[in-house]
Amino acid sequence: MNQSRCHRVTVAGITTVVLALLASIVQAQQAAPPPPPPLPAESAPPPAPGPAAEPETPVVAATAEGGGPRAVQFGGALRMRWVSVPSWFLGAFTKENVPLSSYHIGGEFFRRKGDLDITLGVAYQRMSPPDGNFLGKSKPPELDTDFVQFRGLGMLGVDVAFIWHQRMNEYFGFHYGAGLGLALVTGKMLRTSAGSPGCKDSPGDESKCFPIVCSAGGCDEKALLNTEGGKDNGPGEPHRFADPDVPGAIPILNVLAGFNVRIPEAKGLEFKFEGGFYNAFFLGGGIGYAY
Repeated sequence: MNQSRCHRVTVAGITTVVLALLASIVQAQQAAPPPPPPLPAESAPPPAPGPAAEPETPVVAATAEGGGPRAVQFGGALRMRWVSVPSWFLGAFTKENVPLSSYHIGGEFFRRKGDLDITLGVAYQRMSPPDGNFLGKSKPPELDTDFVQFRGLGMLGVDVAFIWHQRMNEYFGFHYGAGLGLALVTGKMLRTSAGSPGCKDSPGDESKCFPIVCSAGGCDEKALLNTEGGKDNGPGEPHRFADPDVPGAIPILNVLAGFNVRIPEAKGLEFKFEGGFYNAFFLGGGIGYAY
């Protein structure tokens, strides 16, 4: 009886102690604050301050094809042209004439900024048409028809032009512009009065209208040379003479338009095809390089 009672008391005491321990553990856990949540990556504290990095300065490279609006290029070009002064143009000043078909060769140096070229050109243009009869407007053909010969007549000119460019793509573009210049006149113009009977009705036909020292088959150079030195007294007594009214220098009017061809793989190289007026109508082309 006493042993059983002691045993019950012991078990009850142990149970009471265990329950008390469990209760204290639970209370301790409830009283402890929860661990703080981990900080997100964007909330991480900033790094320690150091020396400020200098901002990078953007580099703007000017390309060979114009670059930025302030890019300046220089270059040069060679040009060759076919030159013409047709009869209808000479008809504004003459009744009979011989049209010109000749050539122009020259070079140019330019300064390019954006779409504008300022060009300095130097060129020689041959201005000698074939020998033939000329008659001024409102002049009597039987008295004023002259057999005219040109010997080395040409222009050695310098001109300044302003040329604008309009790019279509990396291969093609248009250009147009105008300028003025001055040319020294080379060579001379020889005149001999024509007075054969056919001049009155056919002043432009050299087989009918010619100086009386010549034959209907054409003027012999030796026969004309023998008449030089005296005063030209008109159709009845012709003497060949150098026209004193040929000026030593004349102004140049230059107007042009055309298109450019570029090869992107050959940077700076360009080909030009153009037409216009350079004291005569012209068609031609050139090759240039810009750097």
